[in-house]
Amino acid sequence: KIIKQLGQGAQAITYKVQDLSDGSIKVLKKYKLVLSDLRKIKDETKLLASKLDHPNIMKSYELICQDNDFAWQVNEFIDGDSLDVFIKKQFKTTRSYEEFFSLQDLYDDVIKISDDQEQKHRYQNFLRQKLKDKYNFKLSEITLIPGFKIGKVLRANQKYIAQKNFSGYMAVYDSNPPIIAEEQFSNTQYFKTVLHFMEQLIDVLIYIHSQNIVHCDLKPENIMITKTCQVKLIDFGAFVFKKACSMAGTLGFMAPEVRFQQQISQKADIWSLGAVFYLMLFGHFPFLQCTTFVELMNLQFAKGFFVPLDIFGENVDSRFGELIERIFTVNYQKRPCAKEVKDVFSKLNCKSVTVERLKCVKIAFIGAFNTGKTHIFNKMSQNSLEKEIQSVTRQYWLGEWIQVTFYETMQAERGNHEMYEILFGDIDLCYLVYNDLESFNQLQKHKELLESANKCCDTAYFLLWNGFPKRKRIQHEKIDVVEEIDWIERKADKILEKGLQHCLKEEFYKFDDTVVVKKK
Repeated sequence: KIIKQLGQGAQAITYKVQDLSDGSIKVLKKYKLVLSDLRKIKDETKLLASKLDHPNIMKSYELICQDNDFAWQVNEFIDGDSLDVFIKKQFKTTRSYEEFFSLQDLYDDVIKISDDQEQKHRYQNFLRQKLKDKYNFKLSEITLIPGFKIGKVLRANQKYIAQKNFSGYMAVYDSNPPIIAEEQFSNTQYFKTVLHFMEQLIDVLIYIHSQNIVHCDLKPENIMITKTCQVKLIDFGAFVFKKACSMAGTLGFMAPEVRFQQQISQKADIWSLGAVFYLMLFGHFPFLQCTTFVELMNLQFAKGFFVPLDIFGENVDSRFGELIERIFTVNYQKRPCAKEVKDVFSKLNCKSVTVERLKCVKIAFIGAFNTGKTHIFNKMSQNSLEKEIQSVTRQYWLGEWIQVTFYETMQAERGNHEMYEILFGDIDLCYLVYNDLESFNQLQKHKELLESANKCCDTAYFLLWNGFPKRKRIQHEKIDVVEEIDWIERKADKILEKGLQHCLKEEFYKFDDTVVVKKK
C-alpha cells in the first residue's frame, strides 16, 4: 500500500509503502528501465539482500520486474534525512569559494612553480589570503537540528556487532552514548556528532572492504542519518568487486586514480571518506568545484591540493586536519586503508588512549641555505618505522602513543621569512643546522624568526654540526641550546632519540634501539 511519494529522480520514483502482510513500513523504488539498468539493479539488490549484513547498510528485500519496462525494488525504510540535507541544515553559508577570487589568477600563480611542495604552498596561501575572514564563522552559530536523538542506538549496535563479530574491527563502540538526547545540541556536541558519524562510516567501510567490495560512490547523498543519529549507507549501484578499471563516482568526492581512469581499488573509498568528513566539519567542499576550468581541476586531482582548513578559524582540532591530510594522499598505494584510518582516528578521538597519554611532537630543521637540512630531514624521517610522505611534512606514529611530524623548510631561509609563521607555528623540537662559520653566524637570526612565529614556549633547541666528518668542528660563540651534536648519518635515529627524550622527559615513555616508543 502506497502511503506517499518520497522523491523523484531521473531514473526512479521513490514511495513510502506499507507491507500488508505484516504491517511494516518499507520503501518502494520504481525504475524505468533499459537493459543495462536492469543488470545493475539486480546486482545491487542481490548484494544488499544476501551478501552484505551490517547495521549501517540499508537492507534490500526483493526486486519485482514488470516486462522490460519497469522494476520495483523493495528496500528498508530509513526514518531520517540524507547526510547532504543534514549538513545543509547546519550551515547557513552557501557562498562558493570562487566568489572571492579569479580561478585564472590562482592557476597562474601556482603553475609558474615546478616544485610540488612549493605549488601546494602557493595554492593554499593564495586561498588563505583571498578567503581570510570569509568563512571564519563562530562555533555558536552551528547547532544540531532539533529532532535527532542518540537514544540507545550505540548499545544496540554494540550487541549486534558482538554477535556478528566482523573480524574484531567493529566491536569498538563505547557503551555510553557520547551525546545527550536533547532537542538542540551545543556547538561542541555538533562536532561530537560529526565524529560519531565518521566512526560509523569508517567501520562500515572496513566491513565492505572485508567483503572485497568497493562502494565507488561514497557521498552525502548516498548516506542516510536516522533520527537516532545512526548512519545508513545506501545506493550501491556503482559498486565493484575489489578492483576495476572503469570510471565511477561523483566529482568532488572522486579519487585521483578514478578521475584519471587508472585502476580503482578500495583506497578510492578512503579518498571519498575524507571529502565527506571535510564537508561534515565545515559545510564546504575540500576542493574548488571549477568544472569549467579543466586545467585547474586536473591540477588539484594530480597534486592533491585542497582548501586549507585554517580559513575556517578554530572550528576543529588540528589533529583531525592531519588525518584529512593523510587521507588526501594522491598515490593510492601510500594512502591509508580503512583499518589504518580507524587506528589513527581512534587515537585522535581518544578511543584507545587518554588525552594525557597521547603526544604529538613537531620537529623542524632551520638554518642557512645549503647546509644539508633537507638531507637530514630525509635521513631522520626514514628510519626503520613506516612513514607517510606528504607534500610539506612527514609524519608517523612511534608505537601507540607518540605522533612525530617533521616539517620541511620550503626554502624559507632564502629570504621568504613570512613562511616561518605558516610552517613553524607550533614547534616542539628544533635542530639548528650549520656547516661553517658563516652559516653558524646566521643561526641566531633564524632562531629569532622561529621564536617570533612559534606559539610553543617550550621549544627544545639542539645545535647540529653538519660539516664533513673529518673536518674539525669550528670554534664559535655559545648559543642557547640544550646540546650540541655532530651529525653522523648512521646515528640518525640516535640524534632523533636525544631530541625526543628531552621533549618527553617529564612523560611516562621509554625508547628502544629503533626509536619505537613504548609505555613504561
